[in-house]
Amino acid sequence: MPLPPSNLSLNSPLKALSPRAPQALCREIKSLGDILWVFPLEISRAPPLASFKSLREGHLFRGIGRILRYKKRPLPPRGFRAPPLHNLTLVAEDIYSPGILSLKWFNAYPALAQKLSSPDYLLFQGSVSVYRGCPQIINPEVEVLTKKNLPPLPSPGEKGALLTRYPRVNGVPGKVIGGIIHKIPDSLWDIPRSILPSNIATKRGFLSLGESFKVLHGKCPHWSRDLESRARERIIYQEFFQEQLKLSLRKQRRQIMRGVPIRVEEGIIQDHRAIFPYPLTGAQERAFESIRKDMTSNRPMMRLLQGDVGCGKTSVALLAILMALEAGYQCALMCPTESLACQHFFNLDVLLKPLNRRPTLLLGGGKSRERKDLLAGLGSGKIPLVIGTHALIQKSVVFHNLGLAVIDEQHKFGVNQRLTLLGKGPGCHCLIMTATPIPRSLRLTEYGDLDVSLIESMPPGRRGFKTRVVTEKKFRPFLSFMKTRLSMGEQAHLVVPAIEESEAMELESVAAAREEYSRYFPSFRLATLHGRMPSMEKQAIFQDFTAHRIDLLISTSVVEVGLDVPNATVMAILNPDRFGLCSLHQLRGRVGRGSKPGFCFLLVGPKVRGRALERCRILESCQDGFRLAEEDLKLRGEGDVLGTRQSGEKSPRHLANIFLHRDQLLWAREDMESLGPEQYSLLGTTSGPGGSEYIFHTV
Repeated sequence: MPLPPSNLSLNSPLKALSPRAPQALCREIKSLGDILWVFPLEISRAPPLASFKSLREGHLFRGIGRILRYKKRPLPPRGFRAPPLHNLTLVAEDIYSPGILSLKWFNAYPALAQKLSSPDYLLFQGSVSVYRGCPQIINPEVEVLTKKNLPPLPSPGEKGALLTRYPRVNGVPGKVIGGIIHKIPDSLWDIPRSILPSNIATKRGFLSLGESFKVLHGKCPHWSRDLESRARERIIYQEFFQEQLKLSLRKQRRQIMRGVPIRVEEGIIQDHRAIFPYPLTGAQERAFESIRKDMTSNRPMMRLLQGDVGCGKTSVALLAILMALEAGYQCALMCPTESLACQHFFNLDVLLKPLNRRPTLLLGGGKSRERKDLLAGLGSGKIPLVIGTHALIQKSVVFHNLGLAVIDEQHKFGVNQRLTLLGKGPGCHCLIMTATPIPRSLRLTEYGDLDVSLIESMPPGRRGFKTRVVTEKKFRPFLSFMKTRLSMGEQAHLVVPAIEESEAMELESVAAAREEYSRYFPSFRLATLHGRMPSMEKQAIFQDFTAHRIDLLISTSVVEVGLDVPNATVMAILNPDRFGLCSLHQLRGRVGRGSKPGFCFLLVGPKVRGRALERCRILESCQDGFRLAEEDLKLRGEGDVLGTRQSGEKSPRHLANIFLHRDQLLWAREDMESLGPEQYSLLGTTSGPGGSEYIFHTV
């Protein structure tokens, strides 16, 4: 039984209001307050209820008819197990005046045929057309009525009702969502408290939160498009303001903590610089100085080191690692893939040898005896530097005194994974590296609590890469070019989007690509690499490619990050339309990393056209990672870097969009900065009516 309105609050579960609410909806939406954030896809004003005398061809009409006749004509079967379809015709008589109208549905499913077979009265709406001189409505929207609930004809000039169309949630139809929202008592729509300070709401001229919800759900009697626009602006601003509040609180909490003290003499740092066979660029030096300043302060560092592929972020991170090691602390470098972890391990092993420091590699597999010894060494402090994958955040991994955690390719990890690693060392410093350029608008939201260092220039001597789209007509010249490069002693990558072949998606697999390219290049050494291979096998292939015992490496996108083989000059990508722009930019960054120029070829099939082909052309003409990141963000979404979701398909915001609503984002940033720490700390404890946190979820 539903609770009486007086016992309901915005904290109440959905079933307290609607006991028959689907379980699938209750799993996604916990309370009445939560369902207020499911906004209609569309609000429209229905035409006023009218008699059949008002029928006009080509105009929208809303009326009520008594059903005189019902006709159902079956259509030919469509195939095995396909539900039977019917064409339906109803003849309706106006209840307000003499008049007849035909209502018709084509290709109607059995559920609709059943629904229309028995009612005496129908409320219907649709566009009027004329067939053989008689008015009709094709595929109208209908609602079944009984004689007891027939409404009177409205008075002249009265506006029609507001109609809301809600989205599906967890497979639950929008009509069910709307039915629950319209049951919410009027008393709950007047939300007395909001996370937004009243002085800011007044300054920006916003509607109240409760009024905004009423307008956006079509509950306001004076609804208008202008009022809807103002209500949307309020909610959009509030979503950005909530994000900024979370970021400010998270940053404040970090500043209260004491960081591990890491202070190293300048002479020792100069000795560390000497291990590199090249001088650092000015951008690298500036980035390191900002990191050094953070690590010598009394608070834990939380810094994002951002730069395009090949700009030398790892060298800067290594200097920070050496500082922490010199001060007697342990360091951990976490990578998203085994190939990247192995790459860092081999490179750092060579660079650190003159300093008599050796890294240790921790991957997901490995012999139990060796793994047990490794974990014991981390727990006792005998192993000062470990490089690994997600294995580093397992509960069995315990550090003696972790002082610095370096996370490479942050966008490949969830926020909880980053925090789990940091939790293994109280006051631990954190350096996050990403070669996926992050647009400024995104940095103001998800990464707003991080200090950012940008390496905007490339080391001297890097030749870079050129990108070309290869259509069927240009495929033979492409093969000839690749053969020439391989004959010159250079190496090449061939990247495919799938491990196994998929006829439905028309994707070429690793095995199929190897069979095909073995015929093209019979005299060269080919190998395959993908994520399902055992760790030891992947490491062996990785070492063979680095040592030039493999000429052409055919792989999935596991080589997207970290693979640094200067002799690899050609990157060919099959089905590039299956990758995001940033992924393609990362992949082409695997070539042109030395003194030889790099070439990236995007091999598109005959069915790739329109927007998909346009995306490939953008890569062909643009090497600016920041512009590509903006385009990729528009296409794929932002994800939820503040929470645990990383996919861009489902944004954590309901209305706000960092591209469409930059003004509101900047307002929220500006207003949050105008508040002192005491003010936003107080805001962080604010909750909704009855203690609900439906407005501001816990940081």
